[in-house]
Amino acid sequence: MMSEFQNQKYTSKQIPILKQQLTQILKENTEKDGVVVSLQGSWGIGKTFFWNDFAEHSWNENAHVYISLFGKHKLDEIKKQIVLKVYDANKVANFIDKNPIIGKIIETKWGVDVSMVANAFTKETFEGVVLCFDDFERISPNLSITEVLGFISELKEQHKCKIVLINNNDSLKEHDEANHSKTIATDEDGNPKELHITTKTNNQGIFDKFSEKIIDYRLYYEPHPKDNLALVKDESLEFVSWELVEELLSYVNDANKKANIRLMKQFISKLKLFEELLSKETNERISHSIVQMIFKAIFEIKKFESESFAFANISSLKPHIDTAIKKHYVEKESFIYELQKLNDQLNKNNETLKVYDEVKEKYDRFLYELAYSDKSFAEEFYTLFEEHKKEIVKIVSAISFKWYIELMCRVDKENEKKYKDFYIEAMKYYIDTLDLNNTNIPSFVVEEDINLLSQNAQLKEYYENKRASQTQINLSDINTAIRLMQKPKEQSGWHPRDEELLSSITVAQHKEWMIESKEYLQTCFDFTRWVKGFAGNRPFETTYENILEAIKELAKDDEYKNKLELMIDFFEKEK
Repeated sequence: MMSEFQNQKYTSKQIPILKQQLTQILKENTEKDGVVVSLQGSWGIGKTFFWNDFAEHSWNENAHVYISLFGKHKLDEIKKQIVLKVYDANKVANFIDKNPIIGKIIETKWGVDVSMVANAFTKETFEGVVLCFDDFERISPNLSITEVLGFISELKEQHKCKIVLINNNDSLKEHDEANHSKTIATDEDGNPKELHITTKTNNQGIFDKFSEKIIDYRLYYEPHPKDNLALVKDESLEFVSWELVEELLSYVNDANKKANIRLMKQFISKLKLFEELLSKETNERISHSIVQMIFKAIFEIKKFESESFAFANISSLKPHIDTAIKKHYVEKESFIYELQKLNDQLNKNNETLKVYDEVKEKYDRFLYELAYSDKSFAEEFYTLFEEHKKEIVKIVSAISFKWYIELMCRVDKENEKKYKDFYIEAMKYYIDTLDLNNTNIPSFVVEEDINLLSQNAQLKEYYENKRASQTQINLSDINTAIRLMQKPKEQSGWHPRDEELLSSITVAQHKEWMIESKEYLQTCFDFTRWVKGFAGNRPFETTYENILEAIKELAKDDEYKNKLELMIDFFEKEK
């Protein structure tokens, strides 16, 4: 899927035009008449954020007043807010000197007669000042929208104010509908019938009626997601690729959500939790994956495919990211520990990819460049393999490595023994990696490689000796046994030799450890309960039977009988 953002250089046109319109109407217009601008747009796309940003860059602190109607219960509260904002300390002092009666009111914390202050305003009071009224859809039932709009009309007509009204498209209408009450009855056939609707509020109708009289300009804020992102993004977050964020935004299907500035700010606030934890040394795949995981959670998108960015498996970091999203907190020490392990592994993998690409490049050159001699190919291949002999088999695979060695022997017979000896040496290093803890090697790959090893008597013997030594579990190491039983359930998979190891624990040893350790007995019970849940041929069957036998033998002792018979009953049910 090609993102709408990919291969496109986006330049905002709508926002500069809107800013130009607002500047011309509110700032450059020298006419003395009042003016009202309606700034409209969908809910959540950042109209308020845009306006405040625009106002702060267009007027000084006392020359623009933002009034949210949310939380206001009286018109006097609005008037008080305007006075406090427009008048700085010096202006208030001068005003009190010239108006001692009104000054007395101001000194008594702007009492209910604060309207006297507003009545004393002249058009000079508001010269160069812009008033912005917001949150009409959140107006209190105690505050009449008619009263508010009447006051705005007065400010325009009598005080020649420049005013901006921010309103969400159809939000008042939706609020009115939510406040409707219907009377329902049933007709003679028993079907519901709507008798009439009682309207508790008609704010949309009132707003529309006043709008026709007082609004001079209707402007629309319809930003591209990149416009809003540009308003809120934090360039100090060096680990964030904003091109990736733009591409992620293109996968948000809901147009309003895609440009929702509240979600963007929430997203960035979560990213900032990781600002000091991700360094320049952090592999960019990890950084990309953290950004992606947080974005998908905040914007609730599931599918995302990118042709431009590479990602990593960061499942070990997911608990920390989930906590950051839900609780806005990161346990730093634990996160850094997991991050470092993942980063080291990923950097190692990057080196592995480089070697793999170099092997492929030399092989392709051998095939298609006729001037590239057989001997040069064999010598360069050998040099590369020798440089990485401890991991070369894992990099190219055992089967491919065998093929390359055979090819080198064929094209450079003079050094055939050297290549064969190197094959044995490198394969032994590979066998050493096939240890019990390496559950990342799929069992079918191990079996395939075992068949390959059996073709060489020297390697077969080395492998069998290695296998025999690893199958011997240290009978004093109870923690190893506990861990082996916990691994399959935790990792939703297991290495074939995990079964061999656990099956080597005798019934007598199980009994000894069960008596010795509460944790061991509990682990055995959890493990066998997990195995019991398999239908058909169950894994770890020998271990399952050995544990049950150990429990039954211990249950013969009166000291343990009552406890262990409860476990026995559980396993014998539905057997």
